[in-house]
Amino acid sequence: MSKDAQAILILCSNLCVGEGIKPLKPSEWKMLARTLVEKEMVPGDLLDMSKDEITKALECDDEFAERIVDLVGRSASLFFEVSKYENMGISLVTRADKAYPVRLKNKLGESCPPYFFYAGDLKLLKKRSVGFVGSRDMTAGDIDFETKLVKETVRRKYAIVSGGARGADMISEEVALSSGGRVIEYLADSMIRKLRKSEVVKAVQKGKLLLLSVVNPDAGFNVGNAMNRNKYIYAQAEAVVAIKSIKQGGTWSGVKENLKNKYCPVYCWNNAKYSDNLALIKEGAIAIDGEWSVKDLMTDEEFRSRFETKEKLEDNDVKQMTLFS
Repeated sequence: MSKDAQAILILCSNLCVGEGIKPLKPSEWKMLARTLVEKEMVPGDLLDMSKDEITKALECDDEFAERIVDLVGRSASLFFEVSKYENMGISLVTRADKAYPVRLKNKLGESCPPYFFYAGDLKLLKKRSVGFVGSRDMTAGDIDFETKLVKETVRRKYAIVSGGARGADMISEEVALSSGGRVIEYLADSMIRKLRKSEVVKAVQKGKLLLLSVVNPDAGFNVGNAMNRNKYIYAQAEAVVAIKSIKQGGTWSGVKENLKNKYCPVYCWNNAKYSDNLALIKEGAIAIDGEWSVKDLMTDEEFRSRFETKEKLEDNDVKQMTLFS
């Protein structure tokens, strides 16, 4: 691990947080990273500096400088904990590492987390991929529809991106792996628990499954983490397919966030029985049926242009109403 990578982990990790130790929040790291660039410094520089030197170099107050010194002071216990996870097959990749998810950097910019825990081969991140999301409660018809699309996606050599949740996420993962495909999974909870399953370990060891997470490997489920994880799926994928959405659920929120930020094209099953799917299509998701294939993928630019055209038409409608009202 490079000195810069060590610094990022020391300053931002929630591991070994004792009394008075306050790791930097993502928003605080973002501000510090900007300051380091402005001062022509790198994160590793902070590891060998005193409180007074930090205060002077960053032009910050004594309290923040002392906080950095305290965080650096827990280095030994922190890296002991890291080595414990490494013995379990769980490693770390930081924004200072070349292996960090490039698509996330390009799509999310400063919103990228400082680091990810991971298990598996990071080279899978270089594969073109499609995400599959949807409700936890899937009917036989939903499963048949998704299975057909996933198999076609794998046949065309795309990896599958999943959030690892019960329902549509796990179905896409299981179908992909059983069909000889590759899976990139962004977890929202315990990676250790995930790795207790023998089939998961085998897939990781064979280079077919890559697990990534921003939360500590032994963390439990948290709704906030699950919702925050959505954007990693969309930023990683060439496109995301929503099988079944329920208003105010995780799939609904993820699609809405993507429609706002346009990380990637998002497709939605045009099923007349699912009113929330139809609502997302009305807002800009691309309607598809069982004949959809990744060979028909839109580019990011084509997807964004759909909204530009829509906005121009709506703006023109407003002008016409003003002229003739």
